[in-house]
Amino acid sequence: MLDWTRIETVLLDMDGTLLDLRFDSEFWLNHLPARFADHHGLDDETAQTRLQVLFDQSRRSLQFYCLDWWSERTGLDIVGLKQDLIHLIQYRPSAREFLAAVRGSGRHTVIVTNAHRAGLDLKHRHTGIIDLVDAVESAHDHRLPKEDAGFWSTVQGRLGFDPATTLLVDDNMDALAAAERYGIGHLLAVAQPDSGAARLEGLPYPALEDFALLQPIAPLLNRLRGRPE
Repeated sequence: MLDWTRIETVLLDMDGTLLDLRFDSEFWLNHLPARFADHHGLDDETAQTRLQVLFDQSRRSLQFYCLDWWSERTGLDIVGLKQDLIHLIQYRPSAREFLAAVRGSGRHTVIVTNAHRAGLDLKHRHTGIIDLVDAVESAHDHRLPKEDAGFWSTVQGRLGFDPATTLLVDDNMDALAAAERYGIGHLLAVAQPDSGAARLEGLPYPALEDFALLQPIAPLLNRLRGRPE
């Protein structure tokens, strides 16, 4: 699937790529609506309708990913509410071992995420994910979401990688398309970002099933696990 001899930098999304999207799906689709209804004395349908307006207003913008913005609009402590579901914060299959293998191969690894820094810090406290990569670039630091090609330009200017020898793995098709427009040379989608949902079909980019299947990283993963190659 990939020619690793042509890849020097590996950019990785966090939610739905390295970490299971189930946590985020459960929070935004179920937990937040329930707490929003309770807090404001609304029935479930009205709460869902009001939240959908906020989703529609903010989609494709940084506000969509800004926990402070959501706290202001809902009147709820979003970061505090996320603590209720921390048991769902989990790595996707083989993701942790993959990070170790890529670093062991001498390649530069960077998390590129739309996640708000408060959400990133929460997940790091429960997974140690920041310690497993060389750098983290949040869209909020660049004031542009990953769906904007300008994000990739500012990240490249900051890190100095060669787009032609860079791999991006992401479950966000719009982010992959923006990276492609910028010139990122190697792109992979994620077949099942949410373990609680069905596998995605008909994706516009080659889809990753399991990090352990990526060659020639697979032999490195096997050595980490003590398995024969």
